Amino acid sequence: KSLPRSPPERASPHGLLPEGASRQQMALAGRRQIGARGARAGVLLALAAGAAVLLSRPSTLASATPPPAAKPGTKFALRVCEKCIGRKAGTGYNSFPVLERTAAAAAAAGWPAPTVESSGCLGACEYGPNVRLVKGKYAIPVAVAGMTEEETDYKVFLSVSTESMAERAFGLSSRAIAEAQQSEEAEEETGQAEAAAAAL
Repeated sequence: KSLPRSPPERASPHGLLPEGASRQQMALAGRRQIGARGARAGVLLALAAGAAVLLSRPSTLASATPPPAAKPGTKFALRVCEKCIGRKAGTGYNSFPVLERTAAAAAAAGWPAPTVESSGCLGACEYGPNVRLVKGKYAIPVAVAGMTEEETDYKVFLSVSTESMAERAFGLSSRAIAEAQQSEEAEEETGQAEAAAAAL
């Protein structure tokens, strides 16, 4: 007896699929492929986002050294909602370990890195699990470039349900911190220049 043949395969944007593959199977394959690409890209995003801003300065390029650490008075933190994790919002994904690991790697390399903290409810519960960037002594919520319109409204990274989404939140936060540091340094230099001019 001849062995049964496997159904013929056909090429698709997502690789080879059986001839009889349903649209649902094709969509699932596409999501898996996109997720894999996102996870690979997300690892680089976390450090590259902050580096892109700081390395654009000639002085930094010339010295090829990491940027200066944030001043003691400047504090940024990424807060992970414990309520979302406890009630298994969305997929129940806990982004804390990934954020903490990425923050440690960024800090060790000398790049801007927020601390990572557990937090109570951040709001936007229907979109959980959520993460929020806060700054300063009073933990003021921060909206950053790259957020979606809804995220900007809530000042929260919404539906952080995968490793790549956690790395996206960290990368955008790191870039925002780098820009804030650059702005503070520019203001300080301007103040010093004005003081020197007044002393003449």
